[in-house]
Amino acid sequence: MDSRGYGRSAHVPVRDRRLTGALVIGGLIGICIGAYGVLDETVTPALGLPMLIAGTIAAIAGFTLGGRRLDRTTYRPDPWTAAETMVALSGIAAAVCMFAAGAVDPAGLQPSLVPLTWPALVPMATVGILIAALPAWLAPPVRWPSDVALARSVSRG
Repeated sequence: MDSRGYGRSAHVPVRDRRLTGALVIGGLIGICIGAYGVLDETVTPALGLPMLIAGTIAAIAGFTLGGRRLDRTTYRPDPWTAAETMVALSGIAAAVCMFAAGAVDPAGLQPSLVPLTWPALVPMATVGILIAALPAWLAPPVRWPSDVALARSVSRG
């Protein structure tokens, strides 16, 4: 790990370290409160999305500030290709479908607890679940170092 530069850190004043910690912890707490506010319909709307956005901004600022003090090398970063983009977009599309299904028919997402009754099929939620399963086929297979070495040896000889 040390040969790749992990574990090293630049000298950072105590004030900056405390600010970084406060931003990250405060941001994560804000994200938790905001997520609760977005998901619970009994909470004041001003608590949900604004708190989620503010918490996300604070956490990103803390991570960015904390990342400045890391002094590490990069080791052959993987390129971002169309497959990775499709996986990310399928996750966003699945979340949008589930939020839309909850907005259109919130009762449909809460199945009955009465025995021997089937829950109602919510088409938008079903589409969201199917979209969420797409990365199983869209993501490229993992290339292990042994596969790369085998491919190189076969191409050479």
